[in-house]
Amino acid sequence: MIAVSIGCAQNPNATDVQRQDGDPEAAQLDAGVDLLQGDAPRIDAPDVAPNRDANDERLDASTPTDVTPDAATARDGDITDGTTDAGDAFVPLRIGYVSATAATGYGSGIGEVQTTFFADIVETYAGCGRCVRREGACVIATVDSVTSPFVDHLSAGTLTVSGGSMAAVSIDPFAGYYLGTSEPGAHWMPGDRLTITAMGDAIPAFAGSVTMPSALSIMSPRPDASGRITVDRTTGFSVAWSASATGYVLVEIFQQMGSTTAYVTCDFARSAGTATIAASMLTGFVAGPAGAMQHVSVLAEDYVDVSAGGFTVRLSAAGDGYIAPATIR
Repeated sequence: MIAVSIGCAQNPNATDVQRQDGDPEAAQLDAGVDLLQGDAPRIDAPDVAPNRDANDERLDASTPTDVTPDAATARDGDITDGTTDAGDAFVPLRIGYVSATAATGYGSGIGEVQTTFFADIVETYAGCGRCVRREGACVIATVDSVTSPFVDHLSAGTLTVSGGSMAAVSIDPFAGYYLGTSEPGAHWMPGDRLTITAMGDAIPAFAGSVTMPSALSIMSPRPDASGRITVDRTTGFSVAWSASATGYVLVEIFQQMGSTTAYVTCDFARSAGTATIAASMLTGFVAGPAGAMQHVSVLAEDYVDVSAGGFTVRLSAAGDGYIAPATIR
């Protein structure tokens, strides 16, 4: 997980850094602005919140008078109406992600550890189709905030993470969005037990605990001399690490270009030692033009899934590994 509609929601605590080489996503990584883990929602948002009718059905261009799900409603998403229609293929995705991370970000070839706390809770609806979907261990998204704003961002109230050597950190939502916090240095260390709590709002209160993972030895790929990772959309993206018995490895590829955001986020079993994001999962990406914000994250992770109001919220502690600017071709 991880950009917002058209512009990027900046962490107000982050330092404004101007890279001399003019690399926009590297400058943000230098400044401690981690697009996945720290400072911006993962999915683009509509400029105007969509309306709901009296039956809580979405009103959109395909169903301008969609009041009651029935056979005539081509996108009703109701599989109980006794009629097979286009809407039957759609199942709303209601997921959330709350992440506490102490990871190395590469911006100028020199790794700098940042501690971040970030969250995003979303619900898709019928116009989305497969713009956000699950495939195995991965969540895949391609969302354009102008042409396909079919995602709601929802609030669970104030979120707090406590534990380790860092004082408790809280973040509050604004119109459903959470702007993450970011501080230099590793304030959570391997073995620290962190507790994450939500006060509750549109999403009911929830809580859970995770442990900052042990060091991860990544064999390939490693950032090059400039601190970058290359992703070839035609062959997929493979990662290899030194396997261990417990825990997970978080692998994410992220790209934001204008109003369009694409990402693939996967949580692989650490015991596997290797994993591949297939080329078929990268079809929403484009060869990265100048000015696009894009990065690759490979991080050791511990997580627990909690249920709240019909949503599955993943609470994550991610540590050793890297977050690096990407070249996507």
